[in-house]
Amino acid sequence: MKKLFTLFLAISAFVFSNSYSQPNWTIQTSGTSKDLFGIKFTSLSTGYVVGDSGTVRKSVNGGSSWFALNPGTSYTVRSLSFLDNNTGYIAGDQGVLRKTTNGGSNWFVLTSGLATDLRSIYAVDQNIVFACGNNGLVLKTTNGGVNWITQASGTIANLNSIYFLNANTGWLVGDQITIRKTTNGGSSWFIQAVAVNGLLTSVKFSDENNGIITTGATNVTFYKTSDGGNNWNPVFIGPNNYTSRCIDFVDNIYGYIGGDIGSYYTSGNGGISWAQSPGGTSAWIYG
Repeated sequence: MKKLFTLFLAISAFVFSNSYSQPNWTIQTSGTSKDLFGIKFTSLSTGYVVGDSGTVRKSVNGGSSWFALNPGTSYTVRSLSFLDNNTGYIAGDQGVLRKTTNGGSNWFVLTSGLATDLRSIYAVDQNIVFACGNNGLVLKTTNGGVNWITQASGTIANLNSIYFLNANTGWLVGDQITIRKTTNGGSSWFIQAVAVNGLLTSVKFSDENNGIITTGATNVTFYKTSDGGNNWNPVFIGPNNYTSRCIDFVDNIYGYIGGDIGSYYTSGNGGISWAQSPGGTSAWIYG
């Protein structure tokens, strides 16, 4: 498995641009040989990445250079969520949860009381944060990570991605074609169905109606909904035997998808059509 960093500058430039254009690609040096699983830029200059063996790195110059942060764990960190340049959360294997309020200079150890691997974390605001992971685990805090409660997801499948529009409305996806939605802050989750034979890798909504999930299904890059997830329609972007692993939209118009073997696509019309962007890499793109 290869590294993520050939993508960084293209994504950051794309996300923070005001007008759509095909991104230019610049290979960047991460300063690590560890596999990297997540990326978040909080501004044009400030970004964070996470990965194997407790790897957390930061850039303050748009990705031109990166330096190591110390989250106080050697377990793999699989996900991160930042509210601004300073306040953010990370989650990973063996139930690792950490929080920073000073841009990663220091990390608070957060404890859920569980050692289940966590695959995704999402901070709604300064108080409310959700995380999900193996065996259908969903965690929630309402006090910035001091205390965590488990929520009944209604599944024992491994959960790969969680996303919330606000404190009440959110979705999660995972293995075994798992999609769940909540409209009451995770107190209950109900099933949404999609006709796909494969795992679901990530989920993102731009508003309460329009959302996308990426999948490992052959020749289907992603599924799209315009009714809050009641119905999902497959979107095909040419021959593709690779798993799509991450998706993000700047707004209802501009978006990107990344996946295995350097597959990368961009859309400038709300996902109606997509163009494959040559990234010059065979790396697996996770975020």
